Order: sequence, then C-alpha cells, then structure tokens
Amino acid sequence: MTTPALKVLLVEDSASDADLLQEHLLDVGFERFEVTHVERLEDALARLRKHDFDVVLLDLSLPDSSGVDTLVRTQRDAPDVPLVVLTGLTDQAMAIEAVRHGVQDYLIKGQTDERQIARAIRYAIERQLLEKRLRKSEERYRRLADKLERRVEERTSDLRGALRALEQRTTQLRSLAAELSQAEERERRRLAQAMHDHLQQLLVAAKLQVQRLSGDTSPETNQEVITLIQQILTESIEATRSLTFELSPPVLYDRGLGQALEWLGDWMQAKHGLLVTVEADEQADMLSQEVRILLFQATRELLFNVVKHAHVNKAGVRLCQTAGEVRIVVADQGVGFDLQQKFSGHGSSGGFGLFSIRERLELVGGKMEVDTAPGSGSRFTLTVPLKTVRRYAPVARPRTARAARVE
Repeated sequence: MTTPALKVLLVEDSASDADLLQEHLLDVGFERFEVTHVERLEDALARLRKHDFDVVLLDLSLPDSSGVDTLVRTQRDAPDVPLVVLTGLTDQAMAIEAVRHGVQDYLIKGQTDERQIARAIRYAIERQLLEKRLRKSEERYRRLADKLERRVEERTSDLRGALRALEQRTTQLRSLAAELSQAEERERRRLAQAMHDHLQQLLVAAKLQVQRLSGDTSPETNQEVITLIQQILTESIEATRSLTFELSPPVLYDRGLGQALEWLGDWMQAKHGLLVTVEADEQADMLSQEVRILLFQATRELLFNVVKHAHVNKAGVRLCQTAGEVRIVVADQGVGFDLQQKFSGHGSSGGFGLFSIRERLELVGGKMEVDTAPGSGSRFTLTVPLKTVRRYAPVARPRTARAARVE
C-alpha cells in the first residue's frame, strides 16, 4: 500500500537553495514529498489560505518580510500547520528565537542531507500533532475546571442559603419554644385563677351552708339551705364541666372530629360571640386519635386568631376528604395580614402560633397553606395525607353527623 505524499510548502527566495532542498527531498527513499515552491511571503500566505499543506519550510529572510515578523504572520494565517525554519550559518540565533516562538524545528541550509531534512519534517508534523492534542486537552480540562468551579460556587451558594434558612429556622424554633413555655404558664395561671375565683368560691359557699345545717335551725330553714347547697353544687359541676371541655372536649374522643368541630363552633359563639359555620364530611373522620387532636387544636387556635385579630364576628370551617388526604379549611373575611412578616418573626406573637401549627402538621406528613393579604381576609388549609393518618387509624365507628349550622 502506497503512503500518500506529504505536501510541503517551500518558501525560499534563493533559487539555488530551493533546488537543493527539492533534490534532497526527491532522494529520500522512505518518504514521498509533494513540494510547492514560492519566493515571497505573500504568495505563501495566499497558498496556505487556498490549499492544505502538511508542513511549511520557511526562510526568514524574504524580499517582502524578514525576521520574527515573517514567522508571526505565517503562524497567524496558518496556526495549525507545522513550521520548519530555514537559516544560514550566521542566522542560527534567529532560528533559535523562532523556536521560542513556537516553530517546531530549524534547518541550516547547506549543512543537512536528505535524511535529516525528512526527519525534521516528520518530527515537526508529529510535534505539531502532539501540541494540538495538548492544546485540546488543556482546553477540555480548562472547561471542566471552569464548570467545576461554577458548580462549586453554585453549591457553596446553595449551602449558604441552606445555612441561612437553618439559622432562621433555629431562631424560629427557639422563639417557638419560649412562646410555648409562656403559653403554658399563662394557661396554668388562667386555670388557677378560674379555680380560685369561681370553683373554689363555690365550694367555700357550699361548706358554709353545710355548717348552717349543723346549727339549731328550723326544718324550713334546713330545706332552704339544702336547696341552696344543691344549686351551688350544680353550678360547681357546670364550672368543672366547662373547664373540662375547654381543656379537652370529650366529644372529640366519643363522637369524632366532625362533631367536635361543630361543638367548637357553638362554644366559640357562646364564649366569644364568633358565629362559625361548620361543614363536616363524616367520611373524613378516619383519623387516629393523635391526628384528630392535632387538627382540632389547630382549628381552635385559628378561630381564636379570628377573634383576636380579624375584627369580624363570622368564620367558616370545612372538614372534607379529597383524593388521598384529609383537609380542614378555616376562612374569614377579616382584615388579613402580611404573611411574610408573620413567618419572619417580625409580626405579632400570632406568627409563632401559625409556625407551631405548621411544624406539628409536618411531623405527621401534613402541611398548612395560607392565603391572605392585608384587607383581603384569610384562608388556612390544613392537610394531612391519608397514607399517614390511616397507618394509625382505628376502625371507623358509624355515626350520624349533626347538620352543620349555617349563617
């Protein structure tokens, strides 16, 4: 199989030197060369723009260009073609300078034979190929390094954002813990005050009336005292029952979440004057006790927020089951609020209550969505997936749902 001839562009203004080089190349037995000879640099550049060459043999002393400028112009127009500089004995310093500028090799005219010329050409071609591959490799690694650097910067930015979010969440949790502790203490004081101011006074009154029975009184007076004691005890029982319902209404455990929400609506109207429209889907009560309590407490807290902040006397509660989840919607047409400000911790303490509800829902795989804006009312959607709650759900008890009270 014949090896294709190497295409050589010979740029030499000396006819004798050019003829000698071409004769040497014709005498090479192990390589074939196809030589194109020009005498001026402009002619060489024109050929390079129109034709492909494997190597350029370049004299740096030409009629239209000389020195390193000849090399620079050639490299600029043909950066991928290997160059071998032709120089005389007195120009070796110039040849070495050319090598520093990227020339693959140089030949001293009149001091080389055909084998040295052929070897210089072959080595120049191979070195150019290696340099080209090296440049491509360097460019590829540079792109990879740039890409890696960008990814590191992006990842670092993500981590900084995650760290800021974590710090904010930690601050919120600390504030929540403090708020919950204060709320617990306030509830204890409220219970203590309720027992002291009401229940304890009733019991003291009953004790005093019992002491009257031990005295010298008429049967008519004794009957009056007994009747009064019965009234006091009845009022005491009602007080304890009311307190029990406030703490943990039995209807929540005995009749389910739907009827507990209906009771809550009645209680909110009786205690706070808030008319609550309750719509409860009895099919949406396949809940564990833990989740039932969580949703009831969250709904109660949201209704308390309506009383304290919404400046309206009406609200709505809807319990339903959609595809794969149980949902409670609490809505009002009140003043609304700035949601971002609430959750950022710069709002009132009500923001901690919302944050607490959201955190507790997330513990059971649920979520809270809030749709509100100043002057636009508020809508809170509490959602718990059925796949989470059914894992703990007891066997459903059939019940007859009380008709929801409407406005």
